[in-house]
Amino acid sequence: MSIPRIAASIFLGIAVFVVAADVIFGPWDHDGGAYLLRGAYVADGLRPYVDYPSIYPPLVDILTALAVRLPLGRLAIAVLLPVGWIVANCAATAGLAFLITREWTPSLILGGLFSFFAIANGGNHLTLEHAVAFFGLLAFASAFAERPFLAGLFAACAALSKQNGALVFLPVIVLCSRRDLGRIIAGAAIPFVLVAAWMRDIPAMVQACVSDLITYSRQPALSPPLSSEFARSPETVILLVIVAAAAFLARSRVVVWIALACAVLEFLPRTVRNYPHYTINLWPFLVLILALAMTPRVRVVLAALAILSIVMVAQRGRGQWHAPSPLLTTFAAAADRVAAVTPPDSRVRQYGSEPIIEFLAARQEDVISKPVASVFGAKWDGSGMYSTPPSPSTTVVVIDRGQPWVRSVVEDLGARGFVNVGVFGRIAIFRSRPTSHDRAAAPPGKGIARTRDPRPPDRAT
Repeated sequence: MSIPRIAASIFLGIAVFVVAADVIFGPWDHDGGAYLLRGAYVADGLRPYVDYPSIYPPLVDILTALAVRLPLGRLAIAVLLPVGWIVANCAATAGLAFLITREWTPSLILGGLFSFFAIANGGNHLTLEHAVAFFGLLAFASAFAERPFLAGLFAACAALSKQNGALVFLPVIVLCSRRDLGRIIAGAAIPFVLVAAWMRDIPAMVQACVSDLITYSRQPALSPPLSSEFARSPETVILLVIVAAAAFLARSRVVVWIALACAVLEFLPRTVRNYPHYTINLWPFLVLILALAMTPRVRVVLAALAILSIVMVAQRGRGQWHAPSPLLTTFAAAADRVAAVTPPDSRVRQYGSEPIIEFLAARQEDVISKPVASVFGAKWDGSGMYSTPPSPSTTVVVIDRGQPWVRSVVEDLGARGFVNVGVFGRIAIFRSRPTSHDRAAAPPGKGIARTRDPRPPDRAT
């Protein structure tokens, strides 16, 4: 094995190790808990759009349900599932690059770069974009391997992970010949037919994935301006510049221009909602362009970017990693308390945005009177989320980040006979008519302890 290949292999190993650490100690994103909880619902036999709200296709929920069914604790699943998605994307990236270039060194570097790309763009927790990237990479690899049926199947899986995954079909169609179109369509039909048979309510799915998504996209979003992108993630901006330059180096390939156009389209949602994890959708198109434009100069630039990524993540980690891990400590402890005071057939009403608590506690959330616009809107903070008071049998969780409505919510709970049975950082748990054990464990007072968590506020997603 050559020294460059050994160095590339070491880089890939470092990348996987660092991303595993980022999943545990990196900034928590409440989307991770939301998708885990939805997968748990599917594992319990519920369906999206019918039994719980969603505005995205159901494939990731179904795959998450399979993970929830594994003989593992839910805390382990919350850590291992995003790590698994990232490792799978690293492997798929290296596989696609090698299939095109027939060179292991740049392929391994590209594979490792995905880990750092995920860290830089909020991919250290479960998110739909991991599935879009993974199935997109498999679709392109299948097209290059002259397997149009599989290319269509994986492209459909990308679209069933998130709506904009449908853009994967465009390079696939260009890469395959005209006579392969029938096999692409046949392959793509299988996932759609299976999902339709499982859903048994296609109108509800269409309403949620089209009409409700349009409603969501029109709501105002509070997010930082796109002009801050270089300060937020310089390595991502540098990679995008490299890809644009590489596209010109491979300008004789029509598929390169199609892939570049798709990458631009995948980035456009960030001009409306500047959420970094949207950028992960670009990844399969970026890999396709870089692999097709691979030259000695591109290899050197990628190697330099690999070194820069290690340096940048190390620098970012000093400010954004937190030990002990909030997931392993605060959220896990709060979830244990919720599970202890909540019967399996009771619901948890949360005034906040941390569904990871319900997931770890293996309890369903109270979704009564939760309109889609409130659940998935920009104001995802608990305010005005419920139009009905909590049932006496409901456990209430309040996430206190200093929101003005917290005091009135706590006062209303006290007036209704709810008592604080546990405080974990910014998380307070309330039950009506607590047991003697609950009273003994409850801290003095009815309100949330006004101590502030030293961690920075969670990122908007």
